[in-house]
Order: sequence, then structure tokens, then C-alpha cells
Amino acid sequence: MKEAELLKSYFELSDSAGKNVQDFEKLLALFSKDARIITNGQVVTDIRQFFRTFFDRNVELHHLFDASASQVDWVVAGRRSTGQLFALKGVDTAVFQNKKIIKLIVKISESI
Repeated sequence: MKEAELLKSYFELSDSAGKNVQDFEKLLALFSKDARIITNGQVVTDIRQFFRTFFDRNVELHHLFDASASQVDWVVAGRRSTGQLFALKGVDTAVFQNKKIIKLIVKISESI
């Protein structure tokens, strides 16, 4: 899978993986076993737990995105588990190794 296609799959699965166990596993399979996610200045190494917490907190998501080889401009509208609606805009930058994401840097640029 090409890098841009991998990132496209990441965002598409991010919309469904919270409600679909198969999509959750497909999402995790995009990441290397040594992967890390950097978000809000924190480094996350337990990818499975990160996404479990993420989907517990965000129960409905709808992404629009423009993926290039290693960077994705995105917007997301969602519903938190509390019922609160939200919208965010940002850029994700990925580093790949052996056709997997080894590092994902998530930068939220604004709350819309």
C-alpha cells in the first residue's frame, strides 16, 4: 500500500473503528508494533489503548481530508460520549517504515 493510500485508510477507518471491531483491528494494523503517536505534546506508545480511549470519548466522527505522501490536512466533526458536538481542523504528519506508520504527529490548528 502506498503512503497516501495508507493515510487515506487511516482517516476512513477513524470514522468507523469506534463502532466496528473489524475496522478497529484494521486501523491498528496500519501501525508498526513500535509506533508512536505524538499529540498535544505527549508521546503515546500504546496505540491500542490510545484508540480505545479515543473512541470511548468520541462516539461519532466524520472526517474530510486531503492526503499527500506523508501529510494530511483534515477537518473533523464529531459527537463526544457526553453528547457534546465539536469540530476541529489540523494536520497529521506520518513517518513510515516497512509500509506501516511508525510515527504520527497530530497537530490541531483550531477548534471550529
